Amino acid sequence: MLICSGRVGGNSYLLSEAFIKGAIQSDHEVVKYEVGKKNIKGCIACDTCFSKGTPCSFDDDFNALAPEIEKADVIVFATPLYWYTFPSNHLNILLFIRSILELCSKKIANSIS
Repeated sequence: MLICSGRVGGNSYLLSEAFIKGAIQSDHEVVKYEVGKKNIKGCIACDTCFSKGTPCSFDDDFNALAPEIEKADVIVFATPLYWYTFPSNHLNILLFIRSILELCSKKIANSIS
């Protein structure tokens, strides 16, 4: 569960807590990650993803999140919408998730061939 709200007690945060409670009651494992409290920088298109033993060549909190995303069956976003989009400081995480999905698709393709 990626909680993209910086406001504890805000609508997105409360919605995420209710979702987590229901998922746990249904015997699902949930990893809660509060994106709003993390230091995740934007992608600078350096094309060095995964080249230094970590998902991102730069040392930020995304490197701890990436392995959780890679092994997740489902990724749930709880985010406020401002003018019909994610808050700008959380768009970075979507770009990095795209990198993780590309990595996963390569692993799947390699396992099939």
